[in-house]
Parts: sequence; C-alpha cells; structure tokens
Amino acid sequence: MLTIRRVTWMLATFMIFSVLCSMAGHGRQSGSKPGLEGQKKVTVELDEFFQKQLREFGLAAIGACIVKDEKIAWSGGFGLADIENKRPATPGTIFAVGSVSKVVTLAAFMRLWERGKCALDDDVSRYLPYPLRHPRFPGKPITIRTLLSFTAGIFDVDMKAGQNRLSFLEETRDPTISAAEALKEFLVPGGRNYSEDNFLATAPGERYAYSNSSYSLIGHLVERLSGRPFWEFCRQEIFAPLGMDDSSWRLVDLRRDRYAYGYLREAGRMKKKEPTIWPGYMDGGLRTTAKDFGHFLAMMIGQGTYAGMRVLKPQTVDAMLALQNPPGAPAGREFPILGRGFVWILSQVSDRRIFQMNGFGPAFFAQVYFDPERKTGGAFFTTGEYASFAALGTAVTRILTTMIDATARM
Repeated sequence: MLTIRRVTWMLATFMIFSVLCSMAGHGRQSGSKPGLEGQKKVTVELDEFFQKQLREFGLAAIGACIVKDEKIAWSGGFGLADIENKRPATPGTIFAVGSVSKVVTLAAFMRLWERGKCALDDDVSRYLPYPLRHPRFPGKPITIRTLLSFTAGIFDVDMKAGQNRLSFLEETRDPTISAAEALKEFLVPGGRNYSEDNFLATAPGERYAYSNSSYSLIGHLVERLSGRPFWEFCRQEIFAPLGMDDSSWRLVDLRRDRYAYGYLREAGRMKKKEPTIWPGYMDGGLRTTAKDFGHFLAMMIGQGTYAGMRVLKPQTVDAMLALQNPPGAPAGREFPILGRGFVWILSQVSDRRIFQMNGFGPAFFAQVYFDPERKTGGAFFTTGEYASFAALGTAVTRILTTMIDATARM
C-alpha cells in the first residue's frame, strides 16, 4: 500500500493486464548447479536485460527472482535502493509490493479456514465486533466469500474519478487506531467517514468491484479468529515456516538500511518517498524481498508445501485458485484473463496459463506469477516512476515474457 493511495496510479493495478540509473547487478544468485553453460548464459542475459530496463524506463531499482521446481533458480538486484546514499539493490533488498500483499492476507485467512474456524459463505458480521450491512440491501448478508471475490458491494476505489476513498488515512508512522476502528468509521452507520455512497447500487454477490477495504476486513477477521495481531499471525504462521525472514507489515519492523525507497520524478530529478501505512494495512502494506516472495510462490506451486514444511493443505490451495468469475470483472487484452480465483488472476501468456497478481503506487511496481502445471514462477519489483501507463504496460509485458522464456531455458 502506499501513497500507494495516490489514486491515479492505484487504477493501474486493474488496467495493467487489460491494456497491456544504470547499475550492475549485485549479489546474483542461482539455485542450479554451477558450471552449466546454459545456466550461465541465461544468467548473463537476465543481468543485461534488467540493466537495460533500468536505463530505458528511468527506474531506480529492480529486484527479481525465478522459481523452478519449487526452488529459487535465480535472483538478482539492480540499480540503487537508496539513490542519495548510493546504496545498491541486491537480491536481499526489501521492496513495497502494494496489492500483491493481498495474496499473503488470503493465505493467512485460508490457514484458519482450513482449521474449521469459519465457512466461506458465513455472514462476516458473525465474526466482527459490529454488524456490517449493505445499507441498500440490509437483508442480504455480506459473506466472507463476497469479500474474498471483490463482490461485497463496498465502494472504496472510484475508478471513474481516479480516487482511493481511504487515502486520507495514510501516514508515515504506524497506526494509532486499529483496523477494526478505521473500518467501522467507514462502513458502519454513525461512523465519521460513513456514507451510503461507500456502497454500490448492487447487492452483495452481484457485481465485481475491486476493493482494498475488503481485504482489510479479511485481515481483521484473521485477528478475530486467531486472537493475535495480524502482523504477528503472519510472522508466526506464514513468514517463519517459509523462511521469509525479511518480510514485514509494520513500519517499526522495516529494515530501512535494506529498503528500496520509492522515487518520483519532480523537476527532472528523483525525489525519495518515505514508506507509509494505514490502519487497514492488510490490503497492501507488505514489504518483502524477491527471494522471500519466491519462497511463497514455491509454496503455492508445491500445493501448500515448501522445503518439507506444510503451510496450507492442497485442497486449501485449490479453494484459493478455484475460479469465481464474478460478474462485471474486467477482461484482459494483451494477456487475456481466463478467470479469477480469490485475488489470483488466471491469465494467458503465450502458451502458458499463469496465476498472477500485481500491485503498485506512483513510485513502485510489483508483479508476481506462477504456473502450477510447469512448476515455475517469478516475481519482479521496481522503484521509480514510469513515464506513462503505456510505458508501464510495455515494461510489464517485456519483463514478464522475458522471465518466462528464461525459465524455460534454465
């Protein structure tokens, strides 16, 4: 999440797959056996490719990894994580990933769901400290499934106006109020920020509308069902078993000496953006490394298991990826969208069917994907401001296809 919530850029999260500083790479790593000429060639090609992207798009830093056969096959860091201090990006550099965070929030919730803590079609009000109702359809419950599939009828991202309607809650310090309080003020009658206009004209379950606060509610549900703060639950039950040692949600836990700062172009110069957070950070506040997230992707490829450690049951992963195909969801163009699970989007890229998700703000971009059939995947994170949506679309298409092609030759 960011000033992530500078909203014209928030829109691109939905548009990228519909429309679709030169620094040497530091600390490159490969999971393949050394001495293999093919692997060396691909590694050199990837290094050269990412260095070129830095120059062409005027980016500050890039972090990337490729997963193959449930292991990190390659990872790299390029450019400068901190321009002012000339600190280079490495495979261990921490990036903001925006709405990619939602796939982790989903996994955290599903870990509790598979323990029988709730059912997907339960009324979410059953688990909240206040009733949550669509004011125009109070007799139709907002279920957990509608939150997970973006069909709850909550209106917090105004696509036409280019407005994230909760952006005013973003701060550069950790929140002093809870997600429960912030969401109540927006969604429950009597709240300071409540309005019937915070909901769509359609009933819950009837229409797709991308919603950040839906996943803030899911994160809060994790807290209610587990009895632990969301950040703590993720640290203990997701990050620790997956070896995601450099991943965190709270600003107090962020290693700023390893963080890739976002940058905007102002008056022809790169201007550093400080990391921000809001009380409902579960929707987009994750900071992680490409390698850490590679472990998460390897877990998804492994049907819930990574390095012998089971995080989710296979049937739980299947439930996460089962196509919901909510009415009104946008279709893809450059990469056709074949369907939508919970958060994960099934897209056609050349001859591949991949599950993917992206997220970003004006000063960063993040893309993750995996191919369960071929047991491959990858992630790339960038900082810096793209010149236009068209430039961003070109970059995403080029990087994604290059990484998939490189994976096939490893």
